[in-house]
Amino acid sequence: MLENPITFGSTPADDHIAADNANMDEYTPVEWTFLNQVLGYCQGKEELRKGISIPEELCQGEFLEGLGMEGRVSLCLPMLESLFVRASRTWPDSLFKMFARK
Repeated sequence: MLENPITFGSTPADDHIAADNANMDEYTPVEWTFLNQVLGYCQGKEELRKGISIPEELCQGEFLEGLGMEGRVSLCLPMLESLFVRASRTWPDSLFKMFARK
């Protein structure tokens, strides 16, 4: 269980990357749009209240993984995880590091 879960509207509006176009060329248009949607959702943008969809391009290579003695199953999305790892390196103080496995 996360100590500080990230939910709709749980981050300040000044935690953003949209103005940081200097790094835009490091990401595909799909990745850039998705990262901005994640931030918008966490900042509480009303048009994203119902959630965001993960683009098909970021779902490629998905697989199920069994976890722990309880037999829980997790859906793993390696391309999405890789995107969050890259984004957390580009913006080390952003919330993206919360979405990347340790």
